[in-house]
Amino acid sequence: FEIAFDKQKFDNGYFSLFAQVGGIDQGAISLDVNSHYPSGEPNPNLGRPYASARGRASEFESDRETFRFTAYAKIDLQEKVDGFLGDILGHHAFTGLYNSQSVYRSSYNFLGVIPDSGYRESFWNSPSVVDVGRASDSRVMYYLGPSLKDASSPVGAGISNIKTSSIIPSSIPDLLVYHPEEQQFVRTPVSFTTYQNNRLGHAFGATKTLEEIDSKALIWQGHLLNNLLVGTIGWRNDQADSFNAGNAPRAFDDHFLIEDQDFLISSEPQSSLGGDTWTYSAVMKVPESAVHKIVAGADLRFHYNQSENFQPATARFNAIGEALAPPGGETEELGFTFSLLDGKLAFKANWFESIQNNITNSAFNAGGIIGQDRSFYQGILAGFNDDLPGQVAAFTLAPQEILDFYGWEVLTGGDSDPSNDVVTTNTQGKSIVGITNRKADGFEFELAYNPTSNWALLFNASQFNATQSGVDEAFGTLLALRLPIWEAAPDLLDTNGNFRLEDSIRQSVLDGWNAIRLADGTPVRELREWRWNLVTNYQFDNDTMLKGISVGGAMRWLDKPALGLPPVFSDLLDEYALDPTNPYYGSSEFNADVWISYNRRIFDDKVEWKLQLNVRNIIGEDKLIPIAVQPDGSLLNGRIPSGTGWELSSRFQF
Repeated sequence: FEIAFDKQKFDNGYFSLFAQVGGIDQGAISLDVNSHYPSGEPNPNLGRPYASARGRASEFESDRETFRFTAYAKIDLQEKVDGFLGDILGHHAFTGLYNSQSVYRSSYNFLGVIPDSGYRESFWNSPSVVDVGRASDSRVMYYLGPSLKDASSPVGAGISNIKTSSIIPSSIPDLLVYHPEEQQFVRTPVSFTTYQNNRLGHAFGATKTLEEIDSKALIWQGHLLNNLLVGTIGWRNDQADSFNAGNAPRAFDDHFLIEDQDFLISSEPQSSLGGDTWTYSAVMKVPESAVHKIVAGADLRFHYNQSENFQPATARFNAIGEALAPPGGETEELGFTFSLLDGKLAFKANWFESIQNNITNSAFNAGGIIGQDRSFYQGILAGFNDDLPGQVAAFTLAPQEILDFYGWEVLTGGDSDPSNDVVTTNTQGKSIVGITNRKADGFEFELAYNPTSNWALLFNASQFNATQSGVDEAFGTLLALRLPIWEAAPDLLDTNGNFRLEDSIRQSVLDGWNAIRLADGTPVRELREWRWNLVTNYQFDNDTMLKGISVGGAMRWLDKPALGLPPVFSDLLDEYALDPTNPYYGSSEFNADVWISYNRRIFDDKVEWKLQLNVRNIIGEDKLIPIAVQPDGSLLNGRIPSGTGWELSSRFQF
């Protein structure tokens, strides 16, 4: 038996004034094209290149503990029982396992730079530091060079890598801001705090989770019929419980109280998942006496395997708040191995089929429907849709149980003016995902040949097909509830009054959903159906002048991949859409490597020394390799090929 215990702790964090926020490329360089400030004052920075970003900070901690007990036992009935019966009963091995694992994680998010409470009260009419209806944290512009307004191109702009520290001033005496009551731009003193000098006051997101997974397993392996049959049966049981701390309390200004004594992991699990999985396999060797009657020096074996598994992952929920079964799969394999010439020539063939169920589909945002509702309801509160009373009245919310699952809450601004209210959602760390299934099947074979004791050849090839099936029913159910509401209010404007509901829904929800519906039952994209490899190595005899030298090479071929989809009229959608059944294909790829090595014993044969030179991709692509194309077939993205690489290594083995 074996007893093992493992404890690990990991933490990291960052503070960046150029953090990635909302998908914006914070590394972009733009030109200031405003000739005047909103106040009417001339802009002295007209034409200057700048970079602009918001600051963010994050802290993450993980504590992991694992306890494992493993027991082994063997029994040899072939030794204990004489004669033919002992040969039939053979020998057996048993393994038992108990494993207990707990993983605690905490994660905190912080705003980088925020204005003082006096500014927020005077100009926002709200003390909130996490007001999602506004840019509650400050965006900073960094000018990088002189004006380019008279330049005909970026050539000669003189912008190099920046070698200075970003310093946020603690206050600005005359910041230009818009005064909502005076309805004009004014200059006023504003002070700022940063994450570095006010960590707790900048917290706007917090999660604490705990996962406990208990696993038990039993495995039997038996050698029966005088070792002609080897069988394995495995059983495993997993129980996974997920715990959560829920929402962190909030202060008067809405920042999260991440160190509050009530912000603790709950004693009751948020979700519990468990189940049993089984594995069966067998290898049958045809008796040599039977095979050698047909071909001398031959060996024939058949194999079969059937297995199932599931991942006791973090609790997942669908779009309407139902707990999802864990990702699981089943695999079945059948094949044979046939060798000749006392093992010098061997051929192995294998057919397989694998099914994956309930796997996360990252192609769309399962929580995006309620996200759209939040954005446009905020637009209603902000007054952007006051001239559309009919559409405002038609925009009713989702059922209360769904809103409760998403943690829907309207935070009042402390007065009767709804434009100061803020809509928030908090799923308490729940993972809301869409799911799909995949089925893969194929054939693979391997041929190994040793013409001499010095020379080895290995060739293998595989053919692989995979299809994606099953659209997320829960997402479709929620979409069917919300779509009539959205269609009755197509002109509503969002949080900032920038986008119409009809346009936003199509771009953020319907396009991705329709693509998934069209892809149902079609081959997985970017799949190369065939591939093969050939490897050879030759070692010169010790009685020749090339003693200790080996030379070899390898060749690899990959089938053409699917790179994109053409547009076609879809009867399903009654409009044009990308056709997943007729993709654009790229080109196949071929690469080759070579190597040479020298091996000898040194220091009175006490040390073995090996010197080897590898040249990778001595044959291969030297042009940009397309990896995605536009709907018209033109290049969208490509990758640079690896190119030829040299590696010289020296190894000593004691």
